[in-house]
Amino acid sequence: MENYENTINSESGFSSFDYAGFWIRLGARIIDSIILSILFMVLGKLVPWLSQGETPNEIISAFVVSFLIGVIYYAVMEGSSMQASIGKQVFKLKVIDKSGEKLSMSKALLRSITKEIGIMFLVGGLMVGFTDKKRGLHDMVAGTYVVKGR
Repeated sequence: MENYENTINSESGFSSFDYAGFWIRLGARIIDSIILSILFMVLGKLVPWLSQGETPNEIISAFVVSFLIGVIYYAVMEGSSMQASIGKQVFKLKVIDKSGEKLSMSKALLRSITKEIGIMFLVGGLMVGFTDKKRGLHDMVAGTYVVKGR
């Protein structure tokens, strides 16, 4: 893991991180969305009812499977030693906890679930552009930050 200098200032929290803003995180999300779309298309070929969506049950099931694929993808990638999804890796971003450390898998899962729910309502991602440490709702819930790598 990379060492982040001056991670904690005991009085005011983070002091020297270069927090990743809205546009760079949106770029990472677009790359990840392309990857997830490809995964879902491949899965749709293997499980035809996922891509047909002819009945309400098929549509709901496809939505749930799509949601779960996204949750698992982000939790595994951001909870790993890479600390980033493939999209974030392209932009040299990392997800860290409030101590500047790698996320635990449970924290990565919480962040991932709340991110996917927040994106559905467009709240989580938009908050990044309006908060001082560029945190989305999912970051606040999970106690995480997205920073530019050093």
